[in-house]
Amino acid sequence: MGEVDALLSVASYRTSLDYFCEPEFTGEQGFELEDAYHPLLAEPVPNSIDLSVRGILISGGSMSGKSTFLRTVGLNVLLAQSIVTCHARVYKACPLRLITFMDRVESVLEGRGYFLDEALRVRAAIEAIGQAPTTLVIFDELFRGASSAERITAASRVLGYLSKRDAFVLVATHDLELTKLLGDVYANFHFSQGGGESGFQFDYKLKEGPAVVGNAMALLRHLGYPEDITM
Repeated sequence: MGEVDALLSVASYRTSLDYFCEPEFTGEQGFELEDAYHPLLAEPVPNSIDLSVRGILISGGSMSGKSTFLRTVGLNVLLAQSIVTCHARVYKACPLRLITFMDRVESVLEGRGYFLDEALRVRAAIEAIGQAPTTLVIFDELFRGASSAERITAASRVLGYLSKRDAFVLVATHDLELTKLLGDVYANFHFSQGGGESGFQFDYKLKEGPAVVGNAMALLRHLGYPEDITM
């Protein structure tokens, strides 16, 4: 009865979706999502990705869609391997172990800062890779608790190390230096912002290549910061 109830819930959920697909699990080492979207958004913008390459760096300004896209990929992997229902038109992948780094925890009582928390979790991910099945690792800003120079050095070395292991790696970053340091082993994509009266109109579409401009200062101007700060 429990199994029937669970299947009825999945069937009911599917009828609420504009479109979905059942995943195709392959024996080949690849990962493909076509027109994937996040189900919690009222008007989601679908995006596609092909992880035939082992790693992808995603750059772009704040609010442009990087984190939402990472969550979209991770959620589709989770649902594909649980309720066999993907928020996409196509899902093709080998079985995947999913490891995500989206949020950090800082504990005063435990004496654990953001960097220590993340460093411990990254080490655990490194140790887990190599065990079947293939691992998909998702990073949203790697080592954000460190100084810029140390963050870029540590992140480039960790990502370079992971690129040689049995893992797919998906990274969102504001550090454009990484797109140059890892250009030989990671494909580059970006989200961008357009113009408009506010200067913050986004199309939320994934594009090839690294981002060329940021939007931090433009955002401060939009929020009314003094010109002495934003000029």
